[in-house]
Amino acid sequence: MDEEDLNERLNPGDDPFALSTLDMSGLRRTSLWIPRNMLERALGYEGKRQYVSFHWSPKQNRVFVCDGLFREYFSDCAIWHRFIAHPFVAPHLQDWAVNGKGSELLDFSSKIVPLADSMLFSSEDDARRMESDVATNCILLDRKNGDVYAGSWANALVFHSLTGIDPHGRLAAAAALRAADGDAQQKLIEWLEACAGDPDRVFSLAAVANNFGQHQQALNLLLRCIELCPESDVFHFRLSQTYGSFDRWTEALETCETAIRLQVGAPASVNQVTPDTLLKWKGQCQFNLENYKEAADTYRLLLTMSPERNGEAVYPLFGRCHTKLGHHKEAIVAHENAVGIALNLFLTQFEEDEQADSGAVALDKARLLIELEALGRAYLLARRFGAAVRVLRKVLSQIPDLVRPRGYLMIAYTAQGHHEKAAKELKTALLHARTNLEEFPNDARRHADLAFLHKAMKDDVAAKAHCRRAAELGWRSDPDEDLLAAFQEGPPDNGRIQKRIGLRRGKTPIRPGRGHL
Repeated sequence: MDEEDLNERLNPGDDPFALSTLDMSGLRRTSLWIPRNMLERALGYEGKRQYVSFHWSPKQNRVFVCDGLFREYFSDCAIWHRFIAHPFVAPHLQDWAVNGKGSELLDFSSKIVPLADSMLFSSEDDARRMESDVATNCILLDRKNGDVYAGSWANALVFHSLTGIDPHGRLAAAAALRAADGDAQQKLIEWLEACAGDPDRVFSLAAVANNFGQHQQALNLLLRCIELCPESDVFHFRLSQTYGSFDRWTEALETCETAIRLQVGAPASVNQVTPDTLLKWKGQCQFNLENYKEAADTYRLLLTMSPERNGEAVYPLFGRCHTKLGHHKEAIVAHENAVGIALNLFLTQFEEDEQADSGAVALDKARLLIELEALGRAYLLARRFGAAVRVLRKVLSQIPDLVRPRGYLMIAYTAQGHHEKAAKELKTALLHARTNLEEFPNDARRHADLAFLHKAMKDDVAAKAHCRRAAELGWRSDPDEDLLAAFQEGPPDNGRIQKRIGLRRGKTPIRPGRGHL
């Protein structure tokens, strides 16, 4: 059968049955892509099946191929070792570790495990004789699309068992092996080496490293990308973001500004980063460098460019900058605009879905509550306590177990002289915070929430303990430090709520804004 005939067989249309079995098998799609026919020709596979898996048998000291109709080993596996260990291939074959934070390479172990029934074998004894019960990781190649999946041989066996009988009868040709083609092997090696000098391929490796939290490796790969293609705004932007993951914000800002300069006047491309995205990231870099005025100017520019397009993401950031600058009136206006946009999105989605519990409606509702909480905090810092209480009550009426809004309420009631209400909110907030921590003892945010409450109570010992644990778990800084600093008196150590004198109540309602600055 010639290549054209093979391609026709491999491209008859999508097979929903096969796609569903991939999900059922536990195999994970990697970001590795291999040109059609390259790997299988180098290894000597001549079958016509769309999905072919390869795995290593330590006992046989060979690499095996399985396409659902048969399983056999290759006589020459040297090319397999070069392929699987190549620096372009190996990173793509990482998988999430059990804790979801680390990563691991393919593990070619020789542990024996019991086998489930499979169409490939008449009995488990038959399977054992073929050494197929070796629990090694393997890769599964989608020959139609060039996509590569990774998982255990047990995962691949489940997949092949489910697809062993072709439901459409279109891939019934017998599979076969032939002697590995030396020319095909050389082409595979040449392709691998060419990938190392291709900036787009190197960039894909950087993305893989970043996904697995290997930020130093991602940084090195991105620097290599820029060596290969120094005029790329995309590479500079991603490098800037990687600097940010190391808290190297000065370098992040400089690299972001380089990306902006490169983009100006450059021809548009499909992969180009949008100007809005670059400016949003520039504002974040400036904010993290505590250049709040410059960050506010950047966000103002974005809103001037298009309040409709950028308002949802930028108004909250704009308000945060004004809060840091002590411009509470401007911060309130920005957060009111953010609430107005979130409210319109929620109402629009609710009317379209006609279901209050749909996923899209729930997401828009959560966004609205986040913006309301930020607005309540802005009112609190502006000492407009009545408005703060009304807004925070709206938030807690929807999600009663939120810790921070109750802490804000406690501060507002304290300032208004409502000691019993303040004590009640503090007690409830502590109860929710401790319950949350019992359920998620290794969650940084839960420790930070308790630290916030203990700081508000002036319990420095407990606050420091939870701050330390939150930092160990990855918490960087508390967003409410400025709020606590603004209300340093706090309740006394005996738990009574200290009365604040001379603070007026505000009566400003929520005004869903029209996008003004």
